Amino acid sequence: MQWKRGFLLAGIHLAVVVAMFVQEESAVWPMIKANTDRTSVLRLAAWQEDGTVPFNPCDGGIVDGPMPTEEKIVGFANLPIALLTGWHQPCTSPSRLTAMVEGNPARPTHGSEIAVSTILCVLVFIQWLLVGGFPVVKPKQWWLEPGAFITACTLMSVALMVVPGFHAVSYVPMLLAVLAWVYLIIMALWNGIQIGLRKGMAREDAS
Repeated sequence: MQWKRGFLLAGIHLAVVVAMFVQEESAVWPMIKANTDRTSVLRLAAWQEDGTVPFNPCDGGIVDGPMPTEEKIVGFANLPIALLTGWHQPCTSPSRLTAMVEGNPARPTHGSEIAVSTILCVLVFIQWLLVGGFPVVKPKQWWLEPGAFITACTLMSVALMVVPGFHAVSYVPMLLAVLAWVYLIIMALWNGIQIGLRKGMAREDAS
C-alpha cells in the first residue's frame, strides 16, 4: 500500500468536504436548537391575535432550491459514496443516510446534522485512503491515474468556484471526474475478476 499517497489524497478531499459542509450548514444551523426539531413560530397577523402555529422552515419548498454548486462538486468528487448514501443536503428530501440517522420521517436536529456530516467525512477519508493507497492503474504520467485526475478536477472546480464570474461553470471539471470514476470502477472490477480467475486456475493446477 502507498500510505503516503493514500493519506495525501484522503487529506485533500476531507478538507474540501469539511469546507463545503461548514459553508452549507452555517446557513441552516442557526435555525436548529440542540436536540429539538428544526422549527420556528409563525404569527398569524391576519387574525389580529397572538395565535401561533408550529412551522418548519424546511417544509413546503420555502428553503428548498436547486442543488448548490458546492454540493455538486463534493458529490461528483465522491461519486461512490454519494450513490451509496444519497449524500446529504439540508432542507431537501432526506437521503438514505439521513433517514437512518434522523428517523422516518426525518427529524433534523443539531446533533443529527453533525452526525450525518461526520459519517460522510469518515467515509470520504476511508474511500480516498483506499483509492490513493491502492492505485488500480499505474500510468507513466501521474496525473493520468484516475485518483489523481479526480483530485485535480476537484481542486480546479473549487478554484473556479471562488473566482468571480466562473462560479456557474465551476462544476464542469467534475463532469470529467465522473468519467474518471466510471473508468476507475470498471478497472477495479476487471482486476478483481482477473485475480479471481488466477486463483481459480492455481487451485485447479494444485489439485
